[in-house]
Amino acid sequence: MKINTLGIVLSFYRKKEKLPLEKVCDGLCSAATLERIEKGERKADSLLGSLLLERIGREVTQFELLLNDEDYALWDMRGQIRKAMRRKDYTLMRQYLEMYRSMQKEYGELHEQFCLYYEVRMAVELKKEDCDKICHLALEALKLTKVNIDAKEITEKRLYTQTEIKLMLILIHYGYMNNVENAENTLLSLLAYIEYFYTERRREEIGIAIITELIELERKCKDDVMTVFYIDKGIALLSQGRGVKGLEKLHFLKAQILTDKYHNDSIQITEKQEIQRECLMAYCICEIMGYSEMMQEIEQFGKEKLSWQITELEM
Repeated sequence: MKINTLGIVLSFYRKKEKLPLEKVCDGLCSAATLERIEKGERKADSLLGSLLLERIGREVTQFELLLNDEDYALWDMRGQIRKAMRRKDYTLMRQYLEMYRSMQKEYGELHEQFCLYYEVRMAVELKKEDCDKICHLALEALKLTKVNIDAKEITEKRLYTQTEIKLMLILIHYGYMNNVENAENTLLSLLAYIEYFYTERRREEIGIAIITELIELERKCKDDVMTVFYIDKGIALLSQGRGVKGLEKLHFLKAQILTDKYHNDSIQITEKQEIQRECLMAYCICEIMGYSEMMQEIEQFGKEKLSWQITELEM
């Protein structure tokens, strides 16, 4: 029996969401290729298959891709590159990226985008390149699948892979979009996309990354009201999921923003209680997660800014 799990999954969810072929495959492959994959007339390699699934918010599994030996070697090497990135072993990463490129005599644009993305990640983490260089490299990677993305205002409602979203976040973070309103509209468009298509872990992970950029954008503009609005949105997003990673930072940041907001006036009792609640939430999460350094930071903040001591009784 011929198994076409990937094609069945793609066809089912694409038709369920009433998405045209051209929108799902935009920049990844032709509409004709996607149609043949859905019908089982053509096999997609593991990278193309996973990216097509990401566009419609689905997570890939090895079973759906049914890898052959050559494709498995590439899939496995991508996994090794990701592991080296998590371990921050940049020397090994460079070796793996060189090996990955050499494994295919004629590697396509999707494979090159994968390599470029991790080169961007290295540049960001090593902090050896300036903002212009990072933006240039990120844009080069993004344009491999989003060809007409030259404009610094991205208003089209398009579908994205996770790599494309992360590259766009890097571009915004490093100032590619000079216009704050354009950057905010792009981030909100991305947030709406992941809230609709993504579920659970991916929605939390990527959603918080987007909201973090929105928060930083508003902080640069010194807009306390909108900063708190996006902090609350981030807290609400995490509260809907299973994880708490980053939740302590949001609560503590909210306490800091509110303290600065009321700095010029004497803080009223209700306002001080609100700030204390945010500190307590952050402190409790840190205690559960074992973040001792941040616990000390919160305690110090309470003493210096609020003349207040967090005690076991209050918690």
